[in-house]
Amino acid sequence: MSEVKFFKKKTSRVSTFRDKRLILPKIFVSNASSVRCNHRNKWFGLPDEMFLLVVFVIGLAWRMSMWLVVLSVLPLFLGLAIYPIFRKMDNFHALLDGFVLCSVGGLLILHILPHCLHESGFWGFLALCVGLALPFVLDRFLSGKHEKPRTSATVGLVVFIGVAIHAFLDGMGLSTTNKAQHHSEMLAMAIVLHRLPIGVALAWLLLPQKKWGQALLVAFGIGIFTLFGFFLGKGALSPSQELWLLLFQAMMVGVLAHVLINKPSFLKDRSGPSLRHWGAIGGAIGFALLYLLQQGEHSHQHDHNTVEHAFTMLFSESAPALLLAFLAAGLVHVFLKTASIRWLQRGNHLTQSAKGVAFGLPLPICSCGVLPLYQSLTRAGAPGAAAIAFLVATPELGLDAVLLSLPLLGTELTLARVGAAILAAFSVALFVGPMCASPTAASTTSSAQDKTPLLQRLWSGVRYGYVEMFDKLLPWILFGLLIAAILSPLLPLKTFSTLPAIWQVPLFALLGMPAYVCASGTTPLVAILLVKGLSPGAAIAFLLTGPATNATTFGVLQELHNKRIAMMFAASMFVVSCLLGWGTNALLYTTTFVPKLQHGHEHHHHMSTLQYLSTLGFGALVLASFWRMGPREMLQRLFSSVGHTHGENESDCCGTDDTTSSCCGTETAPKEPSCCGTETAPKESSCCGTETPETAPKESSCCGSKKD
Repeated sequence: MSEVKFFKKKTSRVSTFRDKRLILPKIFVSNASSVRCNHRNKWFGLPDEMFLLVVFVIGLAWRMSMWLVVLSVLPLFLGLAIYPIFRKMDNFHALLDGFVLCSVGGLLILHILPHCLHESGFWGFLALCVGLALPFVLDRFLSGKHEKPRTSATVGLVVFIGVAIHAFLDGMGLSTTNKAQHHSEMLAMAIVLHRLPIGVALAWLLLPQKKWGQALLVAFGIGIFTLFGFFLGKGALSPSQELWLLLFQAMMVGVLAHVLINKPSFLKDRSGPSLRHWGAIGGAIGFALLYLLQQGEHSHQHDHNTVEHAFTMLFSESAPALLLAFLAAGLVHVFLKTASIRWLQRGNHLTQSAKGVAFGLPLPICSCGVLPLYQSLTRAGAPGAAAIAFLVATPELGLDAVLLSLPLLGTELTLARVGAAILAAFSVALFVGPMCASPTAASTTSSAQDKTPLLQRLWSGVRYGYVEMFDKLLPWILFGLLIAAILSPLLPLKTFSTLPAIWQVPLFALLGMPAYVCASGTTPLVAILLVKGLSPGAAIAFLLTGPATNATTFGVLQELHNKRIAMMFAASMFVVSCLLGWGTNALLYTTTFVPKLQHGHEHHHHMSTLQYLSTLGFGALVLASFWRMGPREMLQRLFSSVGHTHGENESDCCGTDDTTSSCCGTETAPKEPSCCGTETAPKESSCCGTETPETAPKESSCCGSKKD
């Protein structure tokens, strides 16, 4: 009897593997015969049952001539296999972070998001906003004392569903390779290549927490959904079903963007130049992969209505002005002498407002840097009219923004922008300034004569403009260029022409008020919107309220003065911006007004020799800044502006050095961190060289609390 049982068991095992031999390639048969249940494969660390299932699926795909599906799944497991080897190396973590940030972020912005928005329109943009807000909503309602893992699990489930749908669509794209399409082979190559950053990102997100099972399950699930998509093909979905999938993909872009913005846990407490350099190397590899993908997709296409073409056009148009702007800003920083508070106090409110505008115009300070200076001027005893005029004019009329406006907005609109900014600063200062009483009286000191040699000061100014200030403003400028480039091919011409110009002005004035934007970064965006039918008055209103007002500005005014002054400042900025916008429309919005970039859409874009050299020079500066900061530091500077956080040993957003120079180019004592992460001078010295009495009131926190 025992012999019979043994014979049956043996024949059952043999027949089982004979059945598998019909499906599996011969290369896998010898491995399959060594499989034992309840053990793990020594090479892959998988349970034997899962390993056998993976081999079965790969063999099935190979036997059915679906080699593209196999190639699209292999990079997922390649990322899982590479990560454990280098996971204890900080440099590898930084390289991996830079690679994932640039490759996956680039795929979201250049590959997925434009297609979703182009096909789904406004509803796709709404889905994107939902995706951006979803993680915050989940954290608010599910992050109780004992429910934090539940939040992560929920977000992870949503992300997996989105990745699975994307894999399903990839499989449908791979199914078109057998059809008579001219670019189908290159599209298939792009789909296969873009799986590599997904596999690396999968290892990055799950393996640090030792979640091998989840990582393998997700990778295997992506392969299954790719296989389903390959079987069904594009013709299996109705138009309404495709629209819902596109909307879900747009939402997933927002969710994944939230994941990318947050610094990974294994780099939270690590920083330094070496890690930033390795991150830059990883980002360069990611950009190289994106370049190969874009070449594959567009090798047979000559469409100029793409994000890449729009970004190249805006970049080359902006390069000469930006090179000159950063040079001028650096020289101004070095040669501008200390302004006297007593000089600001002389005269009536009109004169004080004029002095505040004149004092703030040449300073290379962005919207995030003007608030600490406004606090310093107010506590040093500057009159309210001068301080408010400084607060409005400084971020709106930087030299970089004015010079950048000339090639992008044209001479007429640039002059209108400068005039409107001056009038807005005067008007708001005259209306709100008298209500703002200075908390302390001014006590000025004379600054020591700068005896530094002229050539050394010139070199210091060039270095400040092209290194320190360049690193501070470059993320905002690139962000503005990228947003404008995305909108350029998506918005049809005359998009805003259906909305009456009289209503465009208050609408865009309201849109600009809560935004935390830089004057230079908004210029290319406004240039594209003008081509799409936006009235010049609405552009002026947005350029006035965007850089000068935001939620932090209102909070600082409320803390320094009171809520009434903050509300009056917001209301006066809105009213003045609308009046100036309507006035600009009355002067410029005629049938003869043609946006500056309109010619770039009507004709092929040809660069002059000066523009070509400027583009190369500006590109070299961008690469040098990218090497110094790395992609993670650039992203943190962009999305942490409200908190004013900065990298290690970096200068603050006011355009100042860490310990040696103030906003006005004079030396101050070592600085101390303020409540918002910016650096301010100690009590005994302000940013403009004046002394604050020891009996000054407690410093106000811009976050709404008092500091002892």
